Amino acid sequence: MARPALSLPLAGGSSRERWLRALLLALLAAALVSARAPRQRPGDFCTYYAAGRLVLDGHAAAAYDRGALGAAHAAAHGETPHRIGGFLYSPLLLLPAAAVATLPFPAAQAAHRFAGTLLLALGLALVLRRVGAPALELALASAFCLSHTAWTQLIYQNWGIGLFVAVAAAFAAARGGRTLAAGAAWALAGHLKAFLALVAAPLLATRWRRQLAVAALAALLLALLSLPWVGLGAWNAWAASLGGLSARGVTPYYNKVSLAAGLARFAVDPRAWLAPLEPAAVALTRVLLGAGAALLLLAAARLRRDPERLAAAALAAVLLCVPQVWDHTEVLLFAALPALPRRAIWALAGALALSAGYGPLVGAGLERVLRGGLPAAPVAGLLLFYPFLNLALLGTALAAGPRPAEAPDA
Repeated sequence: MARPALSLPLAGGSSRERWLRALLLALLAAALVSARAPRQRPGDFCTYYAAGRLVLDGHAAAAYDRGALGAAHAAAHGETPHRIGGFLYSPLLLLPAAAVATLPFPAAQAAHRFAGTLLLALGLALVLRRVGAPALELALASAFCLSHTAWTQLIYQNWGIGLFVAVAAAFAAARGGRTLAAGAAWALAGHLKAFLALVAAPLLATRWRRQLAVAALAALLLALLSLPWVGLGAWNAWAASLGGLSARGVTPYYNKVSLAAGLARFAVDPRAWLAPLEPAAVALTRVLLGAGAALLLLAAARLRRDPERLAAAALAAVLLCVPQVWDHTEVLLFAALPALPRRAIWALAGALALSAGYGPLVGAGLERVLRGGLPAAPVAGLLLFYPFLNLALLGTALAAGPRPAEAPDA
């Protein structure tokens, strides 16, 4: 009598087994990322902690004032704290900032890093579950472990991790036809980064429009629920901080990876890549924002019958053309990959795996440039790596067109 075949999580099988396989791979990948990422004082988390202290002190709107934020940071860390950036999220995110700020800083930092590791695993599991091929899932998980963009997540402890989870959840829920869940995930993503509204805009031409209606209502409801804690003043301050972005140009800091930042570096002194003094490429920024809008229209016309692939193309276009995109934000590429043809997933996963060498090459190149031993142009070219990946993803999606299996719009 023949023995029944064993059902192993790594060998395909039922939906439950595929979820288990995705979770196991994702947990392993996130643990390896955490082990690789050095433990140091995370500048972005320090920003959130300082913003949370302001909320607890009854000054939520001051979280959008750089001076007040710096003063709160100094009060928490002594006379000579390192410099921190601004709080760039909607006031809804001041609530978790206040929650972490109730803890002493060392405990808050450790808890935040642990939570970030778990969220990375959740986001990657949601991505892997959409792939449906064990070998490709293993390749994507391996690429995630090796990639520079995943490596940066727990160094900065930036809430781009949450953005990755929200976007991955929106894609996964939409593929499963769960309109309410997808809408809620898009709403949270929009509160984390306002530019996600640009990704959603071309989806109005698809059958996903119902999810966007849910997202708009959910985003409004979340904002209203936050008012008793953060007040209307915080929302006004956040809106003011978003105004005039297209007129500001871009500071060509080496960790910024938008196309505008990449091209601006060819026109400024390389020392500005480390300590930007003022914005550059103002006119170019405006041109690229217009080009991005045109690309979104082209993607909508080409891919409207395949909203998942259209969302992936729109995400690539936005990462390419929005000026203030950082290297850690490129983790969103992993959420977009399962919408592409399988050969393209293999190729782009390989490129992301090779980005393990991106950080060391950039560091060594910057050092040689600043010492006068290397021209600036080759390093500026290397810093176009992420724009090239975004362009490759966008071009692949447009060239492939909608999948024949996709049903017509409802």
